Amino acid sequence: MSPDHYEYARGGAESERTVGYCVHPKIRPTLGPNARIADIGTATGAWLEACNEELGTGITLDGFDISDLNFPPPERTSPNVHFHIVDAKQPFAAQFLGQYDLVHIRFMASANTRDCWAVMARCVIPLLKPGGYIQWEEPDLWQVRVLRNEADSCTDNLGHLVHYWSSSVGENLLYGFSTLPHIYQLLGLVERFEDVIASDRLLHNRIPSSKISAQAAFGWARLRAGNGAAGALSMEQLDELERAVERDFDSGAYIRYDIFVIVGRKPLQ
Repeated sequence: MSPDHYEYARGGAESERTVGYCVHPKIRPTLGPNARIADIGTATGAWLEACNEELGTGITLDGFDISDLNFPPPERTSPNVHFHIVDAKQPFAAQFLGQYDLVHIRFMASANTRDCWAVMARCVIPLLKPGGYIQWEEPDLWQVRVLRNEADSCTDNLGHLVHYWSSSVGENLLYGFSTLPHIYQLLGLVERFEDVIASDRLLHNRIPSSKISAQAAFGWARLRAGNGAAGALSMEQLDELERAVERDFDSGAYIRYDIFVIVGRKPLQ
């Protein structure tokens, strides 16, 4: 995953809106007051700060990302939050291995190809203490649907954006949410389960969350245009499409997909 790869928003507040929690309710009772938690692909660290609000500030929170581009300045960071530059598709330094009660990962679907999921899992699972949990949230972006809030909502332009994005990314969208349970099993995790949440479960959040997804898609598309990818829309075409998509949102259009929260636990022995 390159530092400039544009990914879906992974903020803490957005996580709470889309799935209803930061830490899965079945994991929370296992976390003591001095728990240590890692967030992979942390970006701005918003999920870590949301954990402070949800769990209390006695825990230790470490955010990992391939670049410090989005790390917040120290004056805006809680004392128990720490950031590290790490490529999660490479083995972690020994100082981090076996240290965490929970490892959290969110929305890597736009960055990973078919073979990357197992590679990343093999790198991050060793971070867990015996008995620690991994909570991995991934969307099923193969089944994105463009829907109407109102009978006369316009969906043509938003549909064009979704089709352009999905046809360009292709079959890579089939993996992650569908393959992680099997990867967990192969790597020896126990107490495995999935939680599936609809992205449009909150009526008032349908359009705001759809706008975040569209912003991510346009960011990806502009990187593609800037890199001169074959078949890429031009910057001018993307600007025009973005204005048209905004009109669709104003009319009540939104997108829907399922989010899979895939949980596993490292054996105690």
